[in-house]
Amino acid sequence: MSTPPTLPPANTSFRSLVLPREHGSWSLALEPIALGLLVAPSTAGLFLAVAVFAGFFTRRPLKLAWTLAPGDARRAAAVRWTLGFALPALAALAAAGYVGGWAALWPLLLAAPLGAAFLWFDLRGEMREAEAELAGSGAFALVPATFATLAGWSPAPGWRSRR
Repeated sequence: MSTPPTLPPANTSFRSLVLPREHGSWSLALEPIALGLLVAPSTAGLFLAVAVFAGFFTRRPLKLAWTLAPGDARRAAAVRWTLGFALPALAALAAAGYVGGWAALWPLLLAAPLGAAFLWFDLRGEMREAEAELAGSGAFALVPATFATLAGWSPAPGWRSRR
């Protein structure tokens, strides 16, 4: 009696399930964090940086958890990684709002629909579409404004043109 062939174990490593494969995504996410921390440093901003950083690492495992087949070992690992990053991201965002004031998070209200649009495209495998690229860029472009408002800046410096 022959034994059925076995498949090699699924790769459930951090690198294969979490690290983004797109080189540009690192810059897209980390440059607004660096800018915000350099220009408008604050304790609340530090919490925001953790939230955005953890949210950035939530994207890939969430996509894999959404798209992989239910029996795939990578899916269960992707769900764990998703929760492992999403929960700290939400906790850090709550800490930023608590320390810096909930009203200071208003720029994220503008970023949320853009981020949701990007996620929608990404989960459908269309993240390279122009609309997805614009939505993702727009969402991250609002992050430095949130650092500024958390540091106590009024909305005017970020929106007023210099003459």
